[in-house]
Amino acid sequence: MTHKQELFKNYLIKKIGFIEDTFLNKYIPLLEAASPKLKLLGKQKKVWSEDRQRYLPEKEDSHNTYIEKENYFIPEKFNVIDLLNIELNTKKSNDYTSKDLNLKFISATDISNFTYCPVSFAISKTFELPKLESAILGTSQHEKQILIRCLRPSIANEYISFHDAMMTDFTRFENPFSLHSVLNDENKLFFDELSESSVIFYGHHNNETKNKYFKSTNGGFVGQPDYIFKNDTTNDIFVVEEKFQFVPKDPSNFYYSSYSEEEEKKIIEKRTRKSFFNNHINQLSSYIYGIGEYDIRYGYLVYWKYELDNKNPNIVGCDVLRIEKTENGRKQIRDIFISLKKLITDKSGVFDIDKRVPAKCANCVSNLLCGHKTGRFTAFSVPYSKDYLKIYFAPFPEGLKKEVLPTESNSTSAQTPTDSPP
Repeated sequence: MTHKQELFKNYLIKKIGFIEDTFLNKYIPLLEAASPKLKLLGKQKKVWSEDRQRYLPEKEDSHNTYIEKENYFIPEKFNVIDLLNIELNTKKSNDYTSKDLNLKFISATDISNFTYCPVSFAISKTFELPKLESAILGTSQHEKQILIRCLRPSIANEYISFHDAMMTDFTRFENPFSLHSVLNDENKLFFDELSESSVIFYGHHNNETKNKYFKSTNGGFVGQPDYIFKNDTTNDIFVVEEKFQFVPKDPSNFYYSSYSEEEEKKIIEKRTRKSFFNNHINQLSSYIYGIGEYDIRYGYLVYWKYELDNKNPNIVGCDVLRIEKTENGRKQIRDIFISLKKLITDKSGVFDIDKRVPAKCANCVSNLLCGHKTGRFTAFSVPYSKDYLKIYFAPFPEGLKKEVLPTESNSTSAQTPTDSPP
């Protein structure tokens, strides 16, 4: 990054309102690393050019190239300055859409979002949030219903043996894979259980059940898990929630790698790390304890790991966590439910700025409309107040001011441009 770009980046940080502290020092490098994955935020409308007889980006940058999609263009290059500038302009122009606040029920997704961050929960209930590439990819993979197709590849009524399914190439993926390639000693018990189980329910992208939501006995909770199975041998009913987790490509497969030894070590660690996020665990637990229609005994949280091959997802691993139904687990999810209910009733909560986690904030879907990451606020509201989205005064850097020629003005003072990247 050039000296002028650094000046402009620091100017944007001050305009957004960040307090200079340890959090900020850790947050910005992580945001720089995350920015290229958020290029969808920089998408441009398609505008027809009579002169060039083709569609062009509405605000075309001559120094950038664009990927044309059906309804918009995505910039090839997108960095932290682009991201910060979009955040500033979004807040400055009130370029966001509020939505109807629906808090009649608490859903499994609400519990997941609240566990991840109460402020993010408040933002997600208040505003329409932009779709990120990771979320779109995750949704597209959900639509492929891997586990169902393992048991019934054609989504037909006939059942095939799990061994045969395991050896099948799943051509519905852009890069076909054999389930056998992701089996290991740690997930084998899960797949063994699937082989002796029947599907009771699969939701979200099943046309027959996509509008089916389960309620708790008292009606305060609603949820739609990915799958509910019945073990045909034990008659136990269990629920499965699957997530899709991006991992970088294995550098050892490259003939030539530009990564340092330390960078390669971090990539391998990320590919092999088996950590499950609390918000996903609580989402699964809410199904186990909250669904009253079935006597669910336990659940599985499944992380499908994928890498991108020519921008297409390719499944390369599968981590599985089994969660049992226990009284202690029931108490934990009930306490979370009560805390969330209290927040909804009070319409406000306390925010501890010391508990901000830079990595979470840098990768949060609510980042663009969050004022709490700046460290300025110790309370928040539901719905999320627009007072948290204000911008702040910061002098424009002297090193970026354009000099005005004497022929253009009677003054020899500098001209301050609008907020745009240098």
